[in-house]
Amino acid sequence: MYEQDTIAAIATAPGRAGIGIVRVSGPRASAIARAVFQARRAPEQWESHRLYFGEFLDQERRVMDRGLAVLMRAPHSYTGEDVLELHTHGSPVVLQHLLTHTLVAGARHAEPGEFTRRAFLNGRLDLAQAEAVADLVEARTLGSAVAAARLLGGQLSRTLESLRDKLVHALSLLEVQIDFGDEIELPVERTLAAFHDVRAELVRLRASYRAGALLRQGATVALVGRPNVGKSSLLNRLLGTERAIVTEFAGTTRDTLEEVWDCDGIPTILTDTAGLRAEEATEPVERIGIQRAKQVIERADLCVLVLDRSQPLQTEDFHAWDQVSSRPLLVALNKSDLPPHLSPAALPFAVPPQDVVAVSARTGLGVSEFRSVVARHLRGSAPTQGNDLVLTHPRHVAAVERALEALDRAEQGLSAGLPLDILSVELRTAVDALGSITGTVGAEDVLDDVFRRFCIGK
Repeated sequence: MYEQDTIAAIATAPGRAGIGIVRVSGPRASAIARAVFQARRAPEQWESHRLYFGEFLDQERRVMDRGLAVLMRAPHSYTGEDVLELHTHGSPVVLQHLLTHTLVAGARHAEPGEFTRRAFLNGRLDLAQAEAVADLVEARTLGSAVAAARLLGGQLSRTLESLRDKLVHALSLLEVQIDFGDEIELPVERTLAAFHDVRAELVRLRASYRAGALLRQGATVALVGRPNVGKSSLLNRLLGTERAIVTEFAGTTRDTLEEVWDCDGIPTILTDTAGLRAEEATEPVERIGIQRAKQVIERADLCVLVLDRSQPLQTEDFHAWDQVSSRPLLVALNKSDLPPHLSPAALPFAVPPQDVVAVSARTGLGVSEFRSVVARHLRGSAPTQGNDLVLTHPRHVAAVERALEALDRAEQGLSAGLPLDILSVELRTAVDALGSITGTVGAEDVLDDVFRRFCIGK
């Protein structure tokens, strides 16, 4: 089996850095350490999980760097195998030559996600935890990282295992009744009493998916409005950097500008758009920008209509409203540090008062409230962040759906007086559906799909 090969890869990101790491896993890890690293003690004499200082050698035994090496012996390592990590200065040239030397010394180049796949196959992680590793690497906000760390710590796995145990117990009692019904008298209703507790928790988990998907996949928010209402200034204020060009001249923004924004833990693509006005009144370049703005509006999870509170509404404000009125929407009354000409209560647009926020891109007035309102819109009825467990993967919620459907069929079959062996099949379906999330029950194609999106070296 290829799992018996020794694999190697650069585990740190491409480019120059203070430190770079080459990772090796497999039975030849110690021999490779002896070939590529020179220290006072031979690798066979190293203590597990202890760093040793020495020199990194090229294939001609020349010293190309000095640094640290650590050997983590099986089974107490990330992969459950002997794992060698070589910590060098983060020179791409040094790292590449060091990796090449490990391959010559008996390793092969790791495939994407192969280290974590071996951790799963060797029982160091379950499948849900393995997916959480990739989520943690890809996290774009602290909220995303916390949610991934919670899954990596096994919170979801423990919850699912508890639910699965209850169903397995009910299944065992049911099968006892099938085999020994004449000798053991146990009402089926009592046998299946665990249905209700398990079902209630699965329903809660299913409902958590919206919040979990937001943390993992993020959302898109578009800043829209007529020219010169301060959309670019608001984007700069929210990002905390001068990302968009701002001038006093209308129509400065000619194209869409996208940046990642941490909206109360939700990774959000914040898009600044060209000012909206009647296209026949614009020149060709601005017209293209307006068309792209309309495309962004159609794709956005939320549109923010930006109005200039220091001026009366203009015809172009109504034109902008027409473009976004059918979309999920809130209104930002910008330039609220200036004498007001617009009152939130007097706006002629059908927007609830709680969805109208006064802000000042120049001073930062109201920006915290604006962020909270945007986050509330994006979360909708989803549970708020906290210590609640949430589902973050479509695969997870699909498995929970299968389990719920099987439990519903079993409960309906019980009411209809169907044979116990049919109820047993439905219970087994629910048990297997929950087991598929952690990999207790799984197929090779599921594993291939999970680990395909991992980076090499992880």
